[in-house]
Amino acid sequence: MQNLNNNFSAFLSALKNNLLTSLPGQSAQEKLEPISRKRFNPFPDPTKPPRESAVLILLFPENGGLSTAFIKRNEYDGVHSGQVAFPGGKKEFSDENHSFTALREANEEIGITPEDVIIIGNLSVIYIPPSNFNVQPVVGWLPYTPKFLIDPSEVSMVFSVPLKEILMKENIHKKTITLRDGSNIEAPCYIFSNQVIWGATSMILSEFIEVAHLSDFDNLL
Repeated sequence: MQNLNNNFSAFLSALKNNLLTSLPGQSAQEKLEPISRKRFNPFPDPTKPPRESAVLILLFPENGGLSTAFIKRNEYDGVHSGQVAFPGGKKEFSDENHSFTALREANEEIGITPEDVIIIGNLSVIYIPPSNFNVQPVVGWLPYTPKFLIDPSEVSMVFSVPLKEILMKENIHKKTITLRDGSNIEAPCYIFSNQVIWGATSMILSEFIEVAHLSDFDNLL
């Protein structure tokens, strides 16, 4: 078990270093970009500044390996109704920074204890045209397997996926997605635990995967 912990430490250290260097950014995000996104201006309207938000890519030990957590949002009258996402949400005026936002939202949505999470670093900000949000993905490490406590007013379910499974290329698929206007598109996506991950979340995950591979994940764990 000590060797396993050492491997965790080596990977997290390498990951932290890579998050501090030049990130793949847009080139990695675009690999999982849905065609529907191309209907929008990829940059914010200067007359309508985007709202700031953050999501948490939470890494934690589970069943002898590393995992991360996803939530499925409730159905509601909104752009991201029923979608799978990382825990996170809008940055409040009182939030100190994006890391604070990501941890606060993860606490509210799935019961994560913010004080127990070690921030590893940030991925590239991604702009979400339909909702006019800038999203800052924050990577954090929790040194134990969490017991999730979901807020049913926001989240319908939470599930974890092993990192080794996430990094497998065969998990990239194309699937027909029905948009809010009733139209269908073929979108690149990931499918884990029978849940479809597409759109901004899959684009964030695509960049994380590239950075994880640069961190020599396969050899360290």
